[in-house]
Amino acid sequence: LRIHDVRITQIAILVAIADGSCRTATEIGRHLALDRSTLSRTLNRLIERGWVDIGTHHDARVHPLIVTPAGRALLE
Repeated sequence: LRIHDVRITQIAILVAIADGSCRTATEIGRHLALDRSTLSRTLNRLIERGWVDIGTHHDARVHPLIVTPAGRALLE
């Protein structure tokens, strides 16, 4: 993890999104028992690094998260 400068919380979020167990930030927060500020800050870092992206949904209130190819490569 140190080689890629990634924290365990970031990996846990990436795995939760990649394996399909969580699709939104709310689901991730519940699944991993993360408070909103930690989750928001960590997701922003993942998005900035290009490991996670926000997808589209027919309901504009829903913001599904997806792991990018770069994020999947990090997990491998």
